[in-house]
Amino acid sequence: MKKLTIAITISTLICPSVQAYDWQKHVPDEAKQYIPSNVSNKSGTTNGSTKHYGPISIQGTTQDSLVSHGPATIIDSIITTFTSYGPAKVTNSKIKLIDIHGPFSGDNVELHAGEVKGVFTLTNSKITGSFEIKGLVKITKTQISKDIVIYSSSVTFVDTNIHENVYIYSDTKIPKVSLTNTFIDGKIIFVQKAGKIISDGKSKINGDTKQDQKR
Repeated sequence: MKKLTIAITISTLICPSVQAYDWQKHVPDEAKQYIPSNVSNKSGTTNGSTKHYGPISIQGTTQDSLVSHGPATIIDSIITTFTSYGPAKVTNSKIKLIDIHGPFSGDNVELHAGEVKGVFTLTNSKITGSFEIKGLVKITKTQISKDIVIYSSSVTFVDTNIHENVYIYSDTKIPKVSLTNTFIDGKIIFVQKAGKIISDGKSKINGDTKQDQKR
């Protein structure tokens, strides 16, 4: 009887019914406004896009399109387009385009372009294309090749190289950018409120720091 009970529990965790699983509880309130009105509530694969409801963990896979409704863990995978409605944790993977509605945590990840609406933490990684973040940011030991746009009052870069500009938007609080052993080849541009840069003395900004610039 114990073995049967365990099997049923695991099955319920892996394959919850759409009706029983409230995936929107994993989406932060500030990110729910960005959920499209036509989001499907049906699991399966449609036009090459695989949709999951409930917690998922994917390892060692290559996919053109993945849509997750709920917490997602991706390891050792290559994905062309990844959309997540809930927290996403990615390790040792490459993703060309991401759209995350919730917190994102990445380690040893190569991201090309995309948008994250939630707390963003990235380590030992690369961002090679245009990128936008709406939430608190901490980026460590990462290469950023293009402009990065951040809507946040708190941004931290540690041991990071940024080859173009950093745009900071904050309309409620004075934004603070903390730099530790970080090199920025472009500028830090505070688009709304004038911000504050806290540097360790080893960091360098090649371009100017500008306040209240219209992008």
